[in-house]
Amino acid sequence: KLSLLVTEAYKDAHQKSVQ
Repeated sequence: KLSLLVTEAYKDAHQKSVQ
């Protein structure tokens, strides 16, 4: 679903910004 895609994209971007 779209919400799942957004969540995955958000977590991926967040991990990259943390690292």
